[in-house]
Amino acid sequence: MAKDKRLKTPAAAAAAEKDAPPPDAAPPLPSPQASNAASGYLLSLHELRRIFGGDTAGDSAQVPPPSTAEAVERLQQALGVQHAGANPRSAAWVDFCFGVLCFARSSESYGANVPRFCGGGSSEERGDEKALLALTIADEMFQFATTPAADGPDRQRRLPTLEQCYDRFRERVREASNVPPPAELSSSDGVAEQPQQPRAPPTLSASEVASFVAFMSTTFFRHLAAYQLLGSRTRASVTRRVELCVESPLPPAPLASATLLAGAGDDA
Repeated sequence: MAKDKRLKTPAAAAAAEKDAPPPDAAPPLPSPQASNAASGYLLSLHELRRIFGGDTAGDSAQVPPPSTAEAVERLQQALGVQHAGANPRSAAWVDFCFGVLCFARSSESYGANVPRFCGGGSSEERGDEKALLALTIADEMFQFATTPAADGPDRQRRLPTLEQCYDRFRERVREASNVPPPAELSSSDGVAEQPQQPRAPPTLSASEVASFVAFMSTTFFRHLAAYQLLGSRTRASVTRRVELCVESPLPPAPLASATLLAGAGDDA
């Protein structure tokens, strides 16, 4: 690539140096959206739109929507699940996450008992962010309910109870809806103190919270015992012993490539 060899005036050089990024600045991300770790969601907006349509919102109007099997396969790739067919817990996790995304995008298909989620005047991008928020909360609940505690005599007994799962879900919904926890009386003057919590957009409205609670009550908490049974069972494993040679002598060089050492001919 040819370099620009034109001379720059001191003013132009100073302006170019001012506009240039600092040498320690990180390169921009290839995706237009923030990474999953930075956004705090289980998936990114780019991955969510790719699961149900095109790579971006503009492509979804031209590309036909994928089938259910294709959407589940894309979700597995986004979640990093490679052996869902051989692992019942991973299969249940993928199925649960797919159900949450389908609910958040079209909750009217769940009947009149479940209000519409992300309805009203929510924009498409705002609705996708709330869908990712609901998916992240649901994933946290699944991991919390199926992960046994470190101490306990039995693995099944170490799993959280239904009441503990309800309390954890209540706290997460309060954080997502920006509802402060109940006030606690101060030990000094008896005045109710409200803990200050940072506001993290997007927040769920009252109708969206009611819709999400109704969905989780009819799906996750109804099948909680089955999910915990999958989490308490140890996967069957097969141990294979294979002999592996980690060190061997160097192969000898062929005689055709041998050379006569200096002075060897004189001795002969």
